[in-house]
Amino acid sequence: MKITGLKLCLLSFGFTLGLSAAEPSKEFINTLKIENEKIQTIVCPFNQEKHLEVFENPLKTNGTFYYQKDNKVCMSYDNPKGDLLLINGDQFVMITNGKTQNKNAQNKNKFGALKNLLFACFQGDLNSIGDCSFDYSEDSNHYIIVAEMKKKSRILPEKLLLKYDKKNFIISYMEMLESNGNKTVYILENKSINESVDTNVFHYDK
Repeated sequence: MKITGLKLCLLSFGFTLGLSAAEPSKEFINTLKIENEKIQTIVCPFNQEKHLEVFENPLKTNGTFYYQKDNKVCMSYDNPKGDLLLINGDQFVMITNGKTQNKNAQNKNKFGALKNLLFACFQGDLNSIGDCSFDYSEDSNHYIIVAEMKKKSRILPEKLLLKYDKKNFIISYMEMLESNGNKTVYILENKSINESVDTNVFHYDK
């Protein structure tokens, strides 16, 4: 997928390259959301790292990430095989080490809150992340957003670090830091954009 006129658009925003942090401009926030609204599907490999206080080394897993614009996400794990994170509308399924949670992710419960947060990040909708402060910076390949929640929650992370590809504004890195010091990192690479996806990957009927 090509985004035309992107360089001219960025120049008009007056972005400064470098790592100095500042609040993201309204123009950037709007552009990030608008460009992501063009994305119908994403399929790509993902790598996950869980950094736990009780372990010296991170726990590394991987699999395939599927996204469809109408509130559908599937993270199908190859390692460990059989693990799953699936969101389809209000359905929220997690399979970890053979244990299954199949929940109704309504807006008022914890699964709904987590679902809304994830889609806000995946869809580049910073205004929907919640009550938080933002820092914006750049490196050579990414727009970098740090979102720090103003209120602590047992459900949602305390801080997010998000990286969006400069070439297409799509998320490629998400780091979720919990109040207890644990963090989870997701890295999305080699993305296929706006190609057909087998809708069966978003269904779990067991």
